[in-house]
Amino acid sequence: TFNSKIYNLKLEYDEKNVQTVKKSDLKSFEDAWYKLVAWTKLPTQYGELLIKSVTDSEVVLDINPPLAGKNLTFEIEMVKFDN
Repeated sequence: TFNSKIYNLKLEYDEKNVQTVKKSDLKSFEDAWYKLVAWTKLPTQYGELLIKSVTDSEVVLDINPPLAGKNLTFEIEMVKFDN
């Protein structure tokens, strides 16, 4: 008999993963019809970049994983065990 078990996990939010770049450095995204406004997600080969804020000349990007800083709870139930 197996009971389910609950695991808690928290991914740390890292302020070093929040970076300010020149708006002109993101021209390729604008050319691809992405709007450089807060909360837009920009796809890259490494994952999504979240725009936190925008000024006339700069964009603040957050490259933390989307669940970083959140408490996650998993309930795991053993369904089958092969010996």
